[in-house]
Amino acid sequence: MTTQTAPHPEPLLRAREVAAILGVSIETVRRYEEEGSLHGVRLSTRALRFTINDVRALIAARSRPVA
Repeated sequence: MTTQTAPHPEPLLRAREVAAILGVSIETVRRYEEEGSLHGVRLSTRALRFTINDVRALIAARSRPVA
């Protein structure tokens, strides 16, 4: 009998960490979340976190040429 385990959940990043990755301010990260460019996960009214895949998606979207 094989035991199956649940997939590891993706680690959540703080706005400060995302800002460092993107080279922007924390306020800009929050603005991206407010305008819908970056999906955030609210853990509470104050705690906002982001997945690395969502950050990568934003980077990819920002690097696409505009037609």
